[in-house]
Amino acid sequence: MRTRRTRRNRPEVLRVRVLFAMLLAMSTSGCTGMQPRYAYVDSVASQSAEQMGRYVLLAEPRGYDDPRALPGYERKRHEKFVVLTHNVLRSAGFQKVESPDEAELVIVLDYGVEADTGAVHAQRTSSVKLIAFDWMAVRDADRRNALWRTHAWMDGSSGGLGRVVPELLEALRPYVGTRTDGAVEVILH
Repeated sequence: MRTRRTRRNRPEVLRVRVLFAMLLAMSTSGCTGMQPRYAYVDSVASQSAEQMGRYVLLAEPRGYDDPRALPGYERKRHEKFVVLTHNVLRSAGFQKVESPDEAELVIVLDYGVEADTGAVHAQRTSSVKLIAFDWMAVRDADRRNALWRTHAWMDGSSGGLGRVVPELLEALRPYVGTRTDGAVEVILH
């Protein structure tokens, strides 16, 4: 009596081999999706900033009033960044007011990519800065000394501002208006 050997289904064997090859390639190539990405946050604050919580936000990039200078998709992206900034400030205990007359702080949102052209290649750094000024001092005496400044940055562009600015705003959320005593490393998710 002859026993018949069963062969594995060829598509199943092929799937196992492809899966094994993909896992091997990811483990040896340093797949970027598997490596953590980092941002850095540095925040300085004066003690007088602790009592001030009502704010107005200044966040208009150059050309915001001119539709030709700031295309529609950039305008929508910027408006998304403003909403995210208000959410970050609210979660840090700040209160948005509608009129500058009600504000204690004027907070400036600044974001962008800086390029440092080196001898071999350009290094890009994406950053977000929130800077708070005493509104009464600015309005009445034109004094522009920052009460606090929170700055988040990361090396490389990692997908453009549409992806990076929300990540950096999330990274700086716990440090807004506080003092970090140097840069803090934050793992991005």
